[in-house]
Amino acid sequence: MWKDRNSKMGIITAGKSYNDVREALRWLKIDEEKAKALGLCIYKVGMPWPLEPHGVRDFCEGLDTVLVVEEKRELIEHQVKWQLYNWKDTVRPTVIGKQDEYGSWLLPAENDLPLQTIVEAISTRLHSITGDNELLKHLEWFNERNKFQANQEAPIQRRPFFCSGCPHNSSLKLPEGKRALGGIGCHYMAVSSVEGTEFFTQMGGEGTPWIGIAPFSKEKHVFANLGDGTYKHSGILAIRASLDANVNITYKILYNDAVAMTGGQEIGGNWDVEGIVKQVLAEGVKKVSILSQDPKKYKHLVQDGVKSLHRDSIVVEQEELSEFEGVSVLIFDQTCAAEKRRRRKRGLMEDPKKRVVINKEVCEGCGDCSIQSSCVSIEPLETELGRKRKINQSSCNKDYSCIKGFCPSFVTVNAEMRTNSEFKDLGEFPDPARITPDQVSNIMLTGIGGTGVLTISAILAYAAHFEEKDSSVLDMTGLAQKGGAVWSHIKIYEKGVTPYSQKISPGSADILLACDAVVGTKPEIQEVVSRENTLTVLNSNTIPVSDFVTERDIDFKNKDVRNMLKNTTKKIISEVPAIKISEQLSGDAIGTNMLMLGSAYQNGLIPLEAENIINAIKLNGVGIDRNIYNFNLGRLYTFNPDHEVFDFLKKDIVKNLNSVELFEDRLERINNYDTRVVNDFSEDKKLIDDILSQEIDTETLTKDAIKELYRVYAIKDEYEVARMHIETTAKILDDSFASWNNLKFYLSPPMLFFMKDKRTGRPKKIEIPGYIAMPIFKLLHAFKFLRGTIFDPLNLSPDRIREHEHKKIFRSKLQEINNEIAGIKAKRLREFIDASKTVKGYGPVREKSYEKFKRFINIPEKKRLRLLRELFSFTSTKPIKSKKITSSENIRIK
Repeated sequence: MWKDRNSKMGIITAGKSYNDVREALRWLKIDEEKAKALGLCIYKVGMPWPLEPHGVRDFCEGLDTVLVVEEKRELIEHQVKWQLYNWKDTVRPTVIGKQDEYGSWLLPAENDLPLQTIVEAISTRLHSITGDNELLKHLEWFNERNKFQANQEAPIQRRPFFCSGCPHNSSLKLPEGKRALGGIGCHYMAVSSVEGTEFFTQMGGEGTPWIGIAPFSKEKHVFANLGDGTYKHSGILAIRASLDANVNITYKILYNDAVAMTGGQEIGGNWDVEGIVKQVLAEGVKKVSILSQDPKKYKHLVQDGVKSLHRDSIVVEQEELSEFEGVSVLIFDQTCAAEKRRRRKRGLMEDPKKRVVINKEVCEGCGDCSIQSSCVSIEPLETELGRKRKINQSSCNKDYSCIKGFCPSFVTVNAEMRTNSEFKDLGEFPDPARITPDQVSNIMLTGIGGTGVLTISAILAYAAHFEEKDSSVLDMTGLAQKGGAVWSHIKIYEKGVTPYSQKISPGSADILLACDAVVGTKPEIQEVVSRENTLTVLNSNTIPVSDFVTERDIDFKNKDVRNMLKNTTKKIISEVPAIKISEQLSGDAIGTNMLMLGSAYQNGLIPLEAENIINAIKLNGVGIDRNIYNFNLGRLYTFNPDHEVFDFLKKDIVKNLNSVELFEDRLERINNYDTRVVNDFSEDKKLIDDILSQEIDTETLTKDAIKELYRVYAIKDEYEVARMHIETTAKILDDSFASWNNLKFYLSPPMLFFMKDKRTGRPKKIEIPGYIAMPIFKLLHAFKFLRGTIFDPLNLSPDRIREHEHKKIFRSKLQEINNEIAGIKAKRLREFIDASKTVKGYGPVREKSYEKFKRFINIPEKKRLRLLRELFSFTSTKPIKSKKITSSENIRIK
């Protein structure tokens, strides 16, 4: 292509790389005429191996330099060099590709081949041959952009994690101080998210590194994770090798009834838990433990060396297996969460009516429910009293393991969800004024795996077809199905206008449709947006990142995320609370992305007619009415955000009170809580004012101190929890469901402290029907006047003693800080308030955080409390942990 007798430099390329080269030349404003003037020509290879010799030799004759552009290793480059090897030095061109003629790297041999790298390689080489300075000017844009982007770092990452209700959330737990070797597939994610789980191998090599390590390690035993699909494929070979080596290892085989990560394929009709048990016994394994939701299911397999237990025994049973000499096997039987969803939708599996709800008034925000379940459906709920927890009913997979969190806020009901099958009439919308490019519209779509991102890109492609336009879609998914980042390069263009690459060029995105803002800050997205071209439609609601599972007070950095998108694009043209609107008005958050598409359309950013988008939705054939409704909701919110249908959004706003208003609010709450502590509360507020009277910029600190002062005074004892359930539980359930019945509470009554859960060592939680619990709550509430008196039967419980001591320490510490010299009081108060805020939860959860708090401020444990604690002591099993770098609990008071 373009070769003539003046050609001096040739580019040999193939496939996708050819399109990337043409895009790079377009970027350098090199067309056929300009190429011939520069002496540039191109050779497109049809078959990379074996390389046809005659065409290559004809192309290379007369050239001084040949640049081979290909992805990955040097398949074409080496063949070109071989074919030109015997040419005379005077006629053989210099062949460069992955490296230049001096051995320096030019094009990367791994991962993606960025357009910028190709532009740099072509322009610098052409400049050295022709001396055309215009070529280097085009590189200045990249250089300036790189300097700017060097200071733009994503504030927070959206990492993939296990699904809601995933069996891995329980099966990957380890006893204190134990170690596990990673597996492949979904097991691989444990390497970066579960403390104690390390490195991985190829399929069929799980656990085998221990064969070489064991003789040289002081560690006596390890665990190895293995999936059922991998076991059937070749994992049995790893077990066989470990048996031959006679090492101490326990293989944890997760039987989740599907090849989960690659689409939920069946393992095979001849393969089940019973078959695995019989095979490993036949191979020589002497100890097998089967853990499931229903241990009776495998009672017929129980024999010497084989037992069947409840899955909640996962940690206790591992402790026993770790003492066994030789190879042992633990089989954890629980169906894949993603497969459960698929089967329930298809009517192949029962969909339980039972739903879990968290009473936000009772919730302390301690995060123990997340620790126990590792479930991403437990989400933060920001309230006037701080961050609480809620269950995302749209994504909840009904695993119910969150109930194991030691907290009285959990209730369950048999409920009917609101289906919103009858949608409101939204009226007519004006046609938007188009602000799209004339020929090619570059749309960068970002979102989260499993929320329908790829559906949006497909609908746009079909709509373009209906409109007799062309389109290209390049979806980037990765570990998307596990809640990871997903994005799509979408190009819509007129017939006859063909973009060379499906990937949007650097800085060339016209639209950033940020259905998830966090994904929009990824480097891959920032590469294609620019402050000159890109208009952003932003989802102002953020789905929590997976780090929230183990970091209860994580800062989601919503403002930082928004500011980054504001600073790196031309303008945020629209911000839509899409998740809240979709959940409230269409009954499910799954409509979020369609709602965002509607907003982008009404802003004039989609170069298609609404009629054709709706026709594409109909063609999809799933949830047609709901998807069209969400599309129109997005249009309506953009056109008229004050429409009455959106009035509910105003109710969800957390009031930003100043310190005076905040104190008045908390004083009223304290008066309702217990009038006897109002004076002490007011005196301590005055003490806080005295502490900060000579400090500067104290408004935020004053508000935080008032909030914590209230929290310390308003102890959530049994009387208060009873009141909260009486006054709010029914209302919360009415707001959440169309109808409900069979109300149940999950409580650990203090008078039954001696009843311990053998599997966890914690005080036992008891399921109590609502018709029993509610009368007890009313009785407790009626005897609220006994609180704190000598007649209070609950006043001597370890929990109450601990909370009264916390209050006493809090008050005395305020006095101590007030005696400090001016200038450091604010610092000391901030440190103390931040440390006190970590004391959250109920029972053993609060005890653990309180002991840490006391160590932070160097308060020795009182003998009386220590005796009581030992009297009511229990041992707690350590659940799944995350590898985390920072935590608000790392504050130390000096």
